[in-house]
Amino acid sequence: MRKFFSVIISSVCGGIVFAFMIDSSYTSIKDFLTTLIIALCYVVPFVVFFGVPISFMIDSIVKDLKRLKSLIEISLYILFGILGAGIIILIFGLSDGTFVMEEFRFFIILALSCSIPFGISSVVLKNRLSEKNNQSVYR
Repeated sequence: MRKFFSVIISSVCGGIVFAFMIDSSYTSIKDFLTTLIIALCYVVPFVVFFGVPISFMIDSIVKDLKRLKSLIEISLYILFGILGAGIIILIFGLSDGTFVMEEFRFFIILALSCSIPFGISSVVLKNRLSEKNNQSVYR
């Protein structure tokens, strides 16, 4: 359930950033919502197919840590967000190298706008759920 909420939060944040990167001069809320829906169609598959498996990998990496667990976990989300953007840029760059250099900043900003909210929401929800479980055990 925690991953589901993290996917929703991350997708909405990434979709909003993507919508503003496409066009920042919206004349009405209807224009923005239309662009946001189109942006979500592009962002959600990347978050689901790249973000969720990487999230499980990060969870397995940090499960035995005691100190600075949340900080290391969020740092790993940022690192893997940048690495994921780099992989996508390399895949797109196989066809034309000039495209990669023109769109490098776009992909990095988009990847970080998804990975940072995913990481923060995952850490916060994990801490909230563990606090709730600890409180129910002591009652």
